[in-house]
Amino acid sequence: MLDPEDPDVQNAVFGRQVELFLETDIGQYLVRYADAEVNRASEALKYVDPEDPKAIRELQFKVRVAESVIGWLGEAIQNGAQSRVALEENR
Repeated sequence: MLDPEDPDVQNAVFGRQVELFLETDIGQYLVRYADAEVNRASEALKYVDPEDPKAIRELQFKVRVAESVIGWLGEAIQNGAQSRVALEENR
């Protein structure tokens, strides 16, 4: 029987919850919106005045935030997958 307090069990469960969340309309919306934000800000960086550091920083920040959201979700899924493998190996 699996121990619900085991960090591998918790990571495996959480990773699966994130996977299921990303299959929902809300999860898909967030990923699409984050991807679109990266694309919009990256495109704007091509045309921003190179003498306007504030505008450049704002666009860079938008890219970093959107990429972070996608990265956090991916990291949770990856950690969950690794924990599932560890649990399978320890059976």
